[in-house]
Amino acid sequence: MKKQLLMFTLSLWLLSPFRVNAQEETKHFTLKECLQYAVENSVEIRKKAFESRQASQYTKEVRSNGLTQVNAYVNLDINPALPTQLLPGELVQQPGTMIPVQFGTKYNATAGIKAEQLIYDGSFFVGLKAAKASERLYALQEIKTEEDVVLNVAQSYYQLFQLQEQQAVLQSNLDELVKLKKILIAQKEQDLVNEIEVNRVAVSITNINTQLTSLNSNITNQKNYLKLLMGMSVEEPLEIKAPEVSSSSLGSISADTASIQNITGMKLLNMQQELYTLNQKNIRAGYLPTLSAFAQFNYQAQRDQFNFFDTNREWFDMFTIGFRLNIPIFDGMRKRTQVQQNQLDLLKVEEDKRYLSNAIRTDQQNAIAQLQNSMKSVQAQEENIELAFKVYNQTQDLYKEGISPLTDLLNAETSLREAKINLNTELLKYKLAELNLMKAKGELNQLIK
Repeated sequence: MKKQLLMFTLSLWLLSPFRVNAQEETKHFTLKECLQYAVENSVEIRKKAFESRQASQYTKEVRSNGLTQVNAYVNLDINPALPTQLLPGELVQQPGTMIPVQFGTKYNATAGIKAEQLIYDGSFFVGLKAAKASERLYALQEIKTEEDVVLNVAQSYYQLFQLQEQQAVLQSNLDELVKLKKILIAQKEQDLVNEIEVNRVAVSITNINTQLTSLNSNITNQKNYLKLLMGMSVEEPLEIKAPEVSSSSLGSISADTASIQNITGMKLLNMQQELYTLNQKNIRAGYLPTLSAFAQFNYQAQRDQFNFFDTNREWFDMFTIGFRLNIPIFDGMRKRTQVQQNQLDLLKVEEDKRYLSNAIRTDQQNAIAQLQNSMKSVQAQEENIELAFKVYNQTQDLYKEGISPLTDLLNAETSLREAKINLNTELLKYKLAELNLMKAKGELNQLIK
């Protein structure tokens, strides 16, 4: 009975549509899918999101300083030795003497509640504005981090794609050489070719195998680096889907550059400048008086013995309300020097903005120039590949007819391989330059839309 039940359960498991296939096909990520995965799982982006949430909580903390502060307290004073005071002897008909007298009780207890409300403090209102500005600053930093992650992942994706394309080219050439070697071995057995020709092909096969071994290691390293940037575990499988990259898919180059003020880096500097300005206002607000109101209610009891919980003994109450005005007079020039330091910070930000503005323009022009050069190079390399194919096919025909030597065929094969690799290199340069231009124009977020 148990055996039948076990077989029935096993059959249900084998036929279940919910059974997970242990050899499930590895998903191939497109560039957009890689970027979306990175935006959701990148450690750096998550950290910046946490910092943004911290900034929001800090604003609430600053705002709480302007709300009513209520505190309850209990004090217990124990006096093992009461303080002694000297009173004139005239009080007890002993003129000319001083009488030692002890005042107070051994145990004193006070319980009360105190409320305080800020009425005016210039620093509080400026600080609240600064806290809200800090929220916007951290939000911009989160956007900047996301842009950096998108750029790095896209660059790594294209570099991995180029390595895999090189691998495909080398593997294709290796397959052709292996076929040629088999043919030459058969011809050698019939004394149609000599051994040196077989050895030449064998040397070429060994060289390509060596290149493939090195290239496979580079592909593994690049793939692991891409996983790291994406926030993916190194143990998870990752394959990328080959993008359509050819001269026909290359977009037009636009020389119209976006406003530099829309670049996230410039927005960050503008926000930093705003924070320094608010900090300067906050320092100057320290010259102004502060005003607050308070109310305090106490219960107090004094005992010679510890019997505060005796309900027959009396407690005395006290209620106080009032205002507290603090007027700063002189601080040793501290606030003045702070204002001067803050002014220098503002000047440094101005220099940073000027440098970044020039750097953005330079990056835009360099990227456009690289795109134009790469587009011409891609078109030239595509024509070169067609020519290399033609030369290789003609040389192969001549070799089969015994007119062309084997060295010419091997040279033609090498030229064709180099032409394909050069095309992949130029395509990579184009895509990287395209990424740099999108970065310089503040358009990297379009890659994930």
